[in-house]
Amino acid sequence: MRVRSLLSILTTLVTAGQVLGAVPVGTMQCYEVKPGAFSSTPVTVESEFGMLAYPPRFPHRLCLPVTDGARSVAQQAVAPQVQSLLGYVVRTSVRPVRGRQVVSQFGSLTLDVKHPDLLLVPTAVSRTATPGPLTPPLLENFQCYSVRPSRGTPGFTPILGVQVTDGLETVSVDLIKPARLCVPANLDGEDPAAPEDPAHLLCYRTRSSAPFGDVEIFTNDRFGTDEGTLIHRRELCVPSFDFVPTTTTTTTTTTTTTTTSTSTTTSTSTTTSTSTTTTTTTTTTTTTTTTTTPNGAATTTTTRPAGGVP
Repeated sequence: MRVRSLLSILTTLVTAGQVLGAVPVGTMQCYEVKPGAFSSTPVTVESEFGMLAYPPRFPHRLCLPVTDGARSVAQQAVAPQVQSLLGYVVRTSVRPVRGRQVVSQFGSLTLDVKHPDLLLVPTAVSRTATPGPLTPPLLENFQCYSVRPSRGTPGFTPILGVQVTDGLETVSVDLIKPARLCVPANLDGEDPAAPEDPAHLLCYRTRSSAPFGDVEIFTNDRFGTDEGTLIHRRELCVPSFDFVPTTTTTTTTTTTTTTTSTSTTTSTSTTTSTSTTTTTTTTTTTTTTTTTTPNGAATTTTTRPAGGVP
């Protein structure tokens, strides 16, 4: 349900671009370019993933608009001139951004955004001669980053038999895996609102059993005119919407009531006092000696031991 809702939002944003006069980005088929000579010019690039400064190295991808489908029709209704995107190789490093959820017509993926690899700029293309410059309104500039599915999330199941028609061919391709995420970029301070633009491109690496022969091309973009050769099909880039997933944390608080029972033991100490009554028996020996005198008188002498009780 959430994926359907986001797809609905994406469709609304593309349609809104048509109403406001901006050129909505559509599905693009990208080819590898064998470039000619190129003089590098340093640029500053601001996107939702931060600010970068580097010299683009050389053109390596040409992305042509897919000519069937509602989005490409909307693009042509706003800008009759055919605009392509020329991708320049970027060599710089940034801290990876993990766990971005990206929704496109092919479903929802959780991806790690790794490092910048291409800068896409609007370009005019011709197969016969150097074209004139594009006139506004133009497509956005895009800073592209390589991506891979986030660890612990479902992998990508290849999608087979996607029919694609562009200015060169009609071909059936298989989508093998997500290769890069391209986000609108403020190039050299020309479009400060670009980092807030939600219209992104998710590019899938493709494979096809149909052969592809070399195609000579002439281009004209902000970096000047050039010529090169298309040598392989490489990616299919589709409009997408990316965001940071909302993490719902459920906190369960368990309240434990501990009842402490205090047992008070009253110890009664009984002290028994033993009274010892000592009875001392004193035996008094009284010796009475009766002496009879010759005259018949009797004399009595009582003798008590020493220490006796009187």
